[in-house]
Amino acid sequence: MGEKSITESEPGLSIYGWDRNLDFDTEKYKLESRIQETKYNRSLRAFYCIFLVQLVNGAMIGESVAAALQWSDNGKIEQRVQVEKRKDKYIRLIIIPVTVRQQKGMRTEFEKLRTQYVNLANTACRIAKERLGYNSHALRYAFINGMAKKLPPQQIAKLTGHKNLNMILHYTQTREAEQRLREIIS
Repeated sequence: MGEKSITESEPGLSIYGWDRNLDFDTEKYKLESRIQETKYNRSLRAFYCIFLVQLVNGAMIGESVAAALQWSDNGKIEQRVQVEKRKDKYIRLIIIPVTVRQQKGMRTEFEKLRTQYVNLANTACRIAKERLGYNSHALRYAFINGMAKKLPPQQIAKLTGHKNLNMILHYTQTREAEQRLREIIS
């Protein structure tokens, strides 16, 4: 009687810990807004920039941190970073978004973060949980979900650095199947 699905009763939750049903475009807008709103807290703004890099590239947090730090060193829009959790040392492309590039002093701020934190990726994860209300890894899956409508799974796997398609297919097909089931029953 009046029961709701997990996603209806508690927005942002799902049966998977990493999947918070985040919409790519909505999260991109939210992060860009937070970047603009945190003019006077450069350190926090830098973390929001890292999260935006993560979202728009479907990267893991460590890859996003590495790309931001490389950008602070060389100023290049395109960065090549090693994919985390791959033993074959696969290198992937990360593009620094326009919103991040437009932030005055952000390259210097990334450099400050490098010296301030022993493990910048762990700190970013903690800040995401505190400030955004979810694990930063959810941004990676928001990217995959958003790109599933635009790109074939093989290309998504290449962009995200997945070694095989199983995870991409499992994630996108599960999400699509659940949505179709909801439509059929409604």
